[in-house]
Amino acid sequence: MNTSAIDYYEDEDFSHQDFTKTSFTKAEYVNCSFSNCNFLEVDISHSTFIDCTFSSCNLSLARIVGCSFQDVKFVSCKMLGLHFEHCNKLGLVFTCEECVLNNAVFYQTKIRKNSFIKCDLSECDFTECDAAQVVFQECNFLDARFDRTNLEQSNFASSYQFQIHPEVNKIKNASFPESELRGLLAHYQIKII
Repeated sequence: MNTSAIDYYEDEDFSHQDFTKTSFTKAEYVNCSFSNCNFLEVDISHSTFIDCTFSSCNLSLARIVGCSFQDVKFVSCKMLGLHFEHCNKLGLVFTCEECVLNNAVFYQTKIRKNSFIKCDLSECDFTECDAAQVVFQECNFLDARFDRTNLEQSNFASSYQFQIHPEVNKIKNASFPESELRGLLAHYQIKII
């Protein structure tokens, strides 16, 4: 019988912590804030974050296997190469504002109704992702991959540089800016003048 208890933190503020030099405690964090913390390549797997905020943190290449993000807000964070497909699939609810998520992977994840505001999503993989009703506000999608992705009712109204094949992805009732319609037609090899 396993008698070890999981650590629990509530209403804690973690500021200027470099978890590449000090160990990160895998735990349940509720209503905690992380500001200017470095998680570069740190293993935070199987931790739970509920109603937490990450501000100006570097989470690039962090290992997030079985990680739970519930009502989490990421603001001005560097999140390169995160593999969200390895997260706990239940309740993956977050908002990203002014974050860099280049090369992040959302393969087969359910991120319905989440928000990405002024984020760089270059080279992200949204293959088979359920991204219905997601708000993508002023986001850059340079070389992002959409393949069998559910984007129904999602809002791309102010985003740019996306290429989404309408016959391969679900885009019913999604919003796209008129200036970026070429991103929906690129696969047809037609000239837009």
